[in-house]
Amino acid sequence: MQNAIQQYLKISITIIKKSKSTQDEHLVESIKLLLNDEEIRFYQPHGTMKNWESIMYQENAVFQDYPSTLHELRLMVINKEEDQVRKYLQTCLSDFKKNYDSPPDVRGWAIKLVLDIRLYVGTHMLSENNESLGMIDQVIRNIKTLEQLESILNKVFGELIQQIETRENVADNKYIQQAKTYVRSKVHEKISLGDMAAYLHLNASYFSRIFKQETGESFIEFVTKVKMEEAKELLDYTNRSIDDISEELGFTSKSYFVKTFHKQFGVTPKAYKDKASL
Repeated sequence: MQNAIQQYLKISITIIKKSKSTQDEHLVESIKLLLNDEEIRFYQPHGTMKNWESIMYQENAVFQDYPSTLHELRLMVINKEEDQVRKYLQTCLSDFKKNYDSPPDVRGWAIKLVLDIRLYVGTHMLSENNESLGMIDQVIRNIKTLEQLESILNKVFGELIQQIETRENVADNKYIQQAKTYVRSKVHEKISLGDMAAYLHLNASYFSRIFKQETGESFIEFVTKVKMEEAKELLDYTNRSIDDISEELGFTSKSYFVKTFHKQFGVTPKAYKDKASL
């Protein structure tokens, strides 16, 4: 049956079968079980056959490492590392399959990941209209298998990387866009005006002048703003100490980090963290 459908209709089907029974009532009960257990095919590859079995799915486990997953994948997208994105997603989804994580939770994880990364990139790098985000949400919620989910995620992030590349090539000043992309991808490193100009093969004074003209802020002000955005996110989504965050973002001292954060947001990192935890 599978071979015939594949040959003539050009589609693959997955068969979930229950043990046969000669009694009508057992047959009815088996059909009910199969109909009510729609998620059993989520982790099953296309074109295979599997005996039905009751599965106890893990609930709410997929979000335990979400902040680090979001951070790693976002950097890969910003750096336009499409192959690395594919490998990373494959590893995450393989772990979900191995642990039998709840399919609705996995879909929710995927939706949140796509929305968070697209909103970040759209807001800070593309200035794109995010009306399509609702459509992505709907598509992922209707996905029936893990294979479909992986395919959709690869397509979404591949298109996002392509949009970033296109934006860099057609921007009013491609050097400005390249500099912004570089800063967001290297936010945990110390980035000086001289280093950035050297990376772009430009004179430092010239780069400083065109960056100010195009953006209305100095390059160092932009770097500081990006680092403060990252600090805020780390305070929101992790339990890292202020000392660790300061060091991770390349600040020479905790006191300078605290002063910079206060200047940017009007509160100290500790006050912000305490308020967010209420």
